[in-house]
Amino acid sequence: MKITRRQLRSLILESLNEAHGLNQADLNALNKFAETVTDDNIKRIIKFLTKSNVLVDKTQDVTKMKKKK
Repeated sequence: MKITRRQLRSLILESLNEAHGLNQADLNALNKFAETVTDDNIKRIIKFLTKSNVLVDKTQDVTKMKKKK
């Protein structure tokens, strides 16, 4: 599946304010994609997302992990 740079930026910006619990396959795919990206800013954002990933098991709900204001 190919996505445009605009779609990728939109997805990244949406996810920055959300807790995210990517599984290992998703992390691997995202890291592999980051290797092909030529835009340093996009590459930096993808690396941030993979490093800040919340590891969860299959039964955990990441929305309950958010801090309440």
